[in-house]
Amino acid sequence: MKLGERIKERRFQLGAVAVILAVLIVIALAFKITGSMAFCVKFCHSTMVDQYNEVQASKHRGIACIECHLKPGLIGNVQTKVGALPELIIQLGGIEAEEIEAKERTPNELCIYCHDYPPVVYLSAVNRINLKEKIEKGEAYCDDCHMRKDHVIKSNPIEELKK
Repeated sequence: MKLGERIKERRFQLGAVAVILAVLIVIALAFKITGSMAFCVKFCHSTMVDQYNEVQASKHRGIACIECHLKPGLIGNVQTKVGALPELIIQLGGIEAEEIEAKERTPNELCIYCHDYPPVVYLSAVNRINLKEKIEKGEAYCDDCHMRKDHVIKSNPIEELKK
């Protein structure tokens, strides 16, 4: 191979590497920006300002929405964000958003990642509920007691678990 051809090939390789790096940087920045609570509320969930404010006034104020509302891991993150693209396009197009309804429950694993398993709840001396066992069997969710659509703690969640 002649020197001129090797130089052209090397320039092409360097150019390809530069393009790939630029694309990866843009993707990383997009994930960082779209993972912020401010982005979620401003561009995607403008109907959830009250919930955003409520979270800001709670113990969870430093936690980004995606830490509890995205499937864990890179694949879960990508799936959720790609699935949300139509909503983002609607919002950027100025179309009035409808009320947001959760499509799936918050997986218990996301709660347990930060919080210990729940204890056995004693309703009386002989009546108890082993929440850990119910959660492991998929019979109970952390958000049965601790969250609703508007993130408000329910007033009497034990009644639900007795069923």
